[in-house]
Amino acid sequence: MLAGQRGVGKALRLSELRKLHVPTGRLVLFGRAERTATWPYALLQEPAAQALAFLEPRGLADAFLERHALALSVLVPALQATAVAPAARDKTAFLEALRAFLVDLAKVAPPTLLLADLHAADDAARAAVRFLA
Repeated sequence: MLAGQRGVGKALRLSELRKLHVPTGRLVLFGRAERTATWPYALLQEPAAQALAFLEPRGLADAFLERHALALSVLVPALQATAVAPAARDKTAFLEALRAFLVDLAKVAPPTLLLADLHAADDAARAAVRFLA
């Protein structure tokens, strides 16, 4: 955990940490909360997109999209049209799907998840982080 006063550069340090580790082949996912976000789980959207981008050149993205449709359709707005709508509204089902996605991702490359400005995240995203912790 990286803590400090507002404006001292915590998010910048996390972003720099990610940039240092990505060339080493490590899977480092970075998400940043925005107070203006209106989408549930907004904090986790960018890390989900980064994970898919990591899987794509390895030929694994399509398999992950199929196997983890529930979690990814909630986290990736472009996939909303393919969402399993009733299941997506079930918070417990989504959290379990998110956990399963991360467990399968870890089998390919153990991810490091860096989250900035968690205090500004929506309630759903904070609940997901607590669930995953």
